Amino acid sequence: MSDNQQTTDQKRVVDETNIKKTTKEELDSIEVEEKAPSFWQIVFSTMSAFLGVQSNKNRVRDFKHGNFLAYVVSGLIFTAIFIFCVVSVVKLVLSNAGM
Repeated sequence: MSDNQQTTDQKRVVDETNIKKTTKEELDSIEVEEKAPSFWQIVFSTMSAFLGVQSNKNRVRDFKHGNFLAYVVSGLIFTAIFIFCVVSVVKLVLSNAGM
C-alpha cells in the first residue's frame, strides 16, 4: 500500500470517528419539547419515516415522549393504505392493458 493511500485511509477513519462524535454531541444538545407529540405530529412523523426524511429533532422527540403503540398503529395504517394504493394502481393498469 502506498503512503498516499494509507494517509487517505487514515483521514477517512478519523473523519468517520468525528462524524459519530458530532452526531452524539448533537443528539445530547437537541432541545425537545417536554410534552407528548400531538396526533398530527405522530402522523407527520410516520409519513416522514416512510419516506426516510425524518428530522433528527423529531426523531429524538418521538423516542423521548412518544407512545410506542400510537406509532405502531399509525405505521400499520399507513402500510395498509400504501398496499391498497399499489394494488389499485396495478389493477387499473392491467384493466387498461386489456388483461
